[in-house]
Amino acid sequence: MVVVAGILNRFDRSERMQQRQVFRYLCHPDWNRRSMYADIGLVSLHAPFGIGDPPSNLQPIELPNHGPSGGERCTIFGWGQTREGRKQFQPVCLQKAERVLHVPGGTFCAGSFAGGVDACQGDSGGPLVCDGTLYGVVSFGWGCGRSQFPGVYTDVFVHRRWIEASVDSDPSTWNGGATVRIAAKGRRTVLGVIIMFSTVLLS
Repeated sequence: MVVVAGILNRFDRSERMQQRQVFRYLCHPDWNRRSMYADIGLVSLHAPFGIGDPPSNLQPIELPNHGPSGGERCTIFGWGQTREGRKQFQPVCLQKAERVLHVPGGTFCAGSFAGGVDACQGDSGGPLVCDGTLYGVVSFGWGCGRSQFPGVYTDVFVHRRWIEASVDSDPSTWNGGATVRIAAKGRRTVLGVIIMFSTVLLS
């Protein structure tokens, strides 16, 4: 598995792009496939990204000190589908959409109850950012942008202690990166967020 950073266009191979091999990965111990609780994980890289180095000027994102607030305007990012059912379409450039938070909790919902603004297939693992802080990670939803069905996000604050303890642990004890399987014709785009120089947060 390879992690790429520093680009907005998926096909950008300019000097802005930084690429690193995954060394190890770690799933949350409370991950539950049925309920989707703790839909969050970490990967450790073979080498750290160049943080702050031009031309990509990467920066790690801030982790939250509290849960999200209802009504707060936030932004999601992703290369996933821009409309439900468009299985063959995946945008080349990173997309973003503003979201309004409605239901705080262990996971939370975000979006407009009127529909039309949502993450979609291919956006899983992507960030929900409020004022420069990572509050949520795209988890799942019912379709894309449907009325009365906002998307569901993993609440990063709920898992902050686990994230920090894991980052401070020895990554050689994590699961081997060689066993990570990538589906979908041998290539799959999964979004993540740089939280440390050599650790990426995934869903």
